Amino acid sequence: HYLAALNQFQPRHLHAYPSAALLLARLMQAAGARLEFALKSVLCGSEKLSEEEQTFLEQHFQAPVLHWYGHSERVVLAAQGCRSNHLYFWPGYGLAELGSPDAEGRREVIGTSFHNHVMPLIRYRTGDYVQLPETPQAELTMLEIATVVGREHEFLIGAEGRRIPLTAINRHDDVFEGLLAVQFVQTQAGVVEFRYQPGPRWNPDHQPHLEAALRRRLGADFDVRLEARAELEKTAAGKHRWLITTLAQGGHA
Repeated sequence: HYLAALNQFQPRHLHAYPSAALLLARLMQAAGARLEFALKSVLCGSEKLSEEEQTFLEQHFQAPVLHWYGHSERVVLAAQGCRSNHLYFWPGYGLAELGSPDAEGRREVIGTSFHNHVMPLIRYRTGDYVQLPETPQAELTMLEIATVVGREHEFLIGAEGRRIPLTAINRHDDVFEGLLAVQFVQTQAGVVEFRYQPGPRWNPDHQPHLEAALRRRLGADFDVRLEARAELEKTAAGKHRWLITTLAQGGHA
């Protein structure tokens, strides 16, 4: 139904949550279906988009995929460069600062809004963590980051207290072949429930291989349990939830 509507409307640009664009692309790939028109771009906002996922979308839709970083608090905004996937914070929107690096070099985004004169957020701790580039591209004379690693509450916690960002688990390789979407659920340190939504090409015999791969990536201090579901839980706004956890809280002022 979505594909038929797109082919009838034939938009120049497709604006979607990354999770929705990925779900559409994977279903089209499984059905051997293509768009009957050419897109000029795919615009992905409001969720993280990994480099692997961006490459997959560009190859599938045969169009450039552009993404940006922002949040509902509208404190700071970063947009993708022209020649790379790096993000640049726009100085006219708000003042972006970075906290001290943790053991893995991740730094929290701290922002001060410029547009809200009644109740401004000053040095607001967003709870979002970013990674600085090893090789800066310097496309713009603005604060440059390589990627948004994740939110403070988007880390899996091992039995020994290790924090693993979800971006460390590549969700688009042959290990996840045939899956439409995945989700992690954690209510206890060291114990992770991995929920997955099988697609038409999913082979149930592949589950032991998937489980073994997850155990390797998470480490010995994680107990991993798998569960197939017809549909995964989303937010009220329709965003995909990569992680459902009770172990950490998000950003704070």
